[in-house]
Amino acid sequence: MAFTPDSTFGFNWQNQERGEAYLKAHRLEPGKFLAFIPRLDVNRFREDGQEKNHAEQTREIITRWVKATNLPVALVPEVKKEIEPAQKMVYDLLPADVKAMVRFQSEYWMPDEAQYVYAKAVALTSAEMHSIILGLAAGTPSVHFYFRQAGLKQWMMRDIGVPEWLLDQDQVSPAQIADTLIGIGRDPGAARAKTAKAMRYVAERQTATMGVVRRTAEKHFQSKNL
Repeated sequence: MAFTPDSTFGFNWQNQERGEAYLKAHRLEPGKFLAFIPRLDVNRFREDGQEKNHAEQTREIITRWVKATNLPVALVPEVKKEIEPAQKMVYDLLPADVKAMVRFQSEYWMPDEAQYVYAKAVALTSAEMHSIILGLAAGTPSVHFYFRQAGLKQWMMRDIGVPEWLLDQDQVSPAQIADTLIGIGRDPGAARAKTAKAMRYVAERQTATMGVVRRTAEKHFQSKNL
């Protein structure tokens, strides 16, 4: 038994045409925006009322980022059902000056377009693990704020060597999550170097573990042909 990275770490299909069109349409400059993926599909995994608290935290993180950096936020989905609650519980309730800096995506997109956009962000933060993985695979520093009822995938952040980018939103303040993102924005070079180191470890584990799968499969088919 050993850690094997999620296969999404191997995704590298970026749609430049659609990604560039997205950046242009939303007035986003490479290296000068935060990609933000909330997880507010109401009541899923959560205790009663918890989603409202998480939505409030999301609004505070976005507000702190905008006021500290004066950089925009791309508020985007990982799954289609999260679009409506992100609008009603986050975007529509932001202060007017902050809302003007948020680019809300009202339509769903495919992962090739999403990863191209993530690759251009100075940082990414998400309550969804697969968006974090797409961001890291694109070389973008990615902070995962999670809640424990959502499962165990978050521990991959610890396993690949970036536990400081793993934050329990029910145990730490929105200010701490925002400060982590702001710190990345202040020294993006160091954060990208940390991301690259983590991805080298991911590649090593993928090679080792898929080697086991290959050898096992080859042994099986060799035995079948005897």
